[in-house]
This record gives sequence, structure tokens and C-alpha cells, in this order.
Amino acid sequence: MAGVGLAVCGRAAARGLSGDIGGWASGHTEASYFEWKKVADGCHVATGEGGNALAVVAKGETFVIDAKNGGFGAALRREAEALGQPVKTLINTHHHFDHTGGNPAFTKDLTVVAHANLPARIGSHVNRSIQAAQGAIAKLKQSQNAAAPKVISDVEAFLKSNPTEKDFMPNKLMPSSGTITLGGVSVELYHVGAGHTDNDLIVFIPEHNVVHGGDLLFHRMWPYVDPTNSGADTAGWITSCRKIIELCNEKTVVVPGHGEVGDVSIAQRQIDFFTKMREIAAREVEKGTTREEFLKLSPEEFKDFGLAEMIKPATLGGLWDEASKAKGK
Repeated sequence: MAGVGLAVCGRAAARGLSGDIGGWASGHTEASYFEWKKVADGCHVATGEGGNALAVVAKGETFVIDAKNGGFGAALRREAEALGQPVKTLINTHHHFDHTGGNPAFTKDLTVVAHANLPARIGSHVNRSIQAAQGAIAKLKQSQNAAAPKVISDVEAFLKSNPTEKDFMPNKLMPSSGTITLGGVSVELYHVGAGHTDNDLIVFIPEHNVVHGGDLLFHRMWPYVDPTNSGADTAGWITSCRKIIELCNEKTVVVPGHGEVGDVSIAQRQIDFFTKMREIAAREVEKGTTREEFLKLSPEEFKDFGLAEMIKPATLGGLWDEASKAKGK
């Protein structure tokens, strides 16, 4: 997700949502900055300071999925390694700064995996990652978290390094779907096509029955739609969510990009959201509703979705743009 502030999936947002698998238990200790939740054997989700990150402890290594906001990658890597094994691989689900801002803490000496379309997009988010880090300093200085002083040093070091596009760039690209093996664990990566972005990867770990959907999944939050700068396509988004459902059974742990961890129903809700909103957008465009008028829309069934103030205008704008373009064909 892009352009919506610093800690979109922060502690307050996470605690404000009811869960599907027993609530959002805090894993925060004096030794950790992030809140960690064990969601399956060897699988731990870190929340706060950007999109949900998943750390999987395997044989002789830990691999991490997504890297948080700019400046927070070092803390994420340090805390993931505290789970018991060194981090050797990072996987980016897509290019947005709240998922790749922490990449520089991984790219210099580790394998960083992403879809082949990501490099062309990530440059536009370097400045956003830096701005996110700059904005985090004041908040960190006010934090009561015992780990905050160390994280302040991390963020300041990140800014002092003057990171460039190269520092965020993955070094192992997936041109399409495929399977990689990390620490003896088979990791299935699926790119169904353009959805939230044109470089989304769905990460499925069959051994643990865990799926990380990246920002294809916003759990009870307004999903961020930006077809202009990310290659988003809401019809394709629905298709990608159907793929997630195909991978799941009733016991699969589903990690969304934002919001609380849950089960396969998260993906079905995302499909329901876009099916409904695409219908509304098409109808309103056909009626002659202007874009400005459409941005004021407040669908009753989604009134309780989080992040409405930050994300809803962009999402409604993206939906209107798609419907308007389709009408013009």
C-alpha cells in the first residue's frame, strides 16, 4: 500500500479488529519492538510500522516475507533472528514502501526474492521509504517501548546511509509462479496477474499451511487501489483472491498485508468487497456521477472498515477510473 502514512498496520489498528483465529495476542516484550504472534509451528507474524511481516524458522535459517517501512528493516531482521536461526532470505510480496522500505537491511548480503515486474516500480517508492523513516523519528522518541532507543539508532543509520534505488532492489526475480526451497521448506510463489499491483506474489507454505497474501488482502480495512502508479486491476485482484482460496482449506492460516491474521474467509470478503464496489462504480458512471461526487460515497455495508479516512478516497477514485475507462471502450 502506498501514500497513506507511516504505521497503517500499527498496534492500534491491529487491536481494533476482531479476529478469526483467537484474537491478536501481543507478543511484545522488552526485547522486541514489534508485536509478534506465533500463527503456526515456526511461523511468526510481526505487526506495526508497515505491512504484516511473516518470519518462518526453518532448518538452519529463517526467511522473512516483507520488510516494513523505511528504517525498520534492521529491527525486523534482528528480531526475526532472535526466533532462533539467521535470516537468509527475504521475499517481497510487492513494491509498495510499507513492504519494501526495510529492504536495505537485507539486500546487501541476503537473497531478496520478488516478482520480475517489481524493479520497474520500486524506484518510485524510494523517497517514500525515506520520508517514512524521517517521520518515524519523532514518534519513536515518544515511545515507551523499551526497544525504541535501539530502533531510533537503526532509523538514523538508515537515513545517514542515503539509500538509493539499488539498496532496495531484489536480487532474485520470479518471472511467473514457481517454487523455491528455503531451509528444507517448500515455498510456493504465485503471480496470477495484475491485482493490487502488477507485481503481486502470493506466498504459500504448504508444510505449515500458511498463506501470506500481501496487499491482495486487507482484513476489514479499505483496500488501497492505485491503477495509475501500481498497475492495479480490481478484476484481476478478484482473480488473485480466488487463487488464494484455491490454496486454502478450513485450517489454513491467512496473513493479510494489513489487518489481523485469520482464515480463508478473509479472501472471500475481499472478493465480495470488489464485486460489490465494481458494480456500484459501473452503475454510478453509467448514471453520469462525477468522480468528485463518487469520492463522497459511503457504502453502508463497509462503514466499519478501517483506514477509511486515509484510503477510501484513493480506492473510490481508482474504482471510478476503471469503470469510466471500461465505459469508454
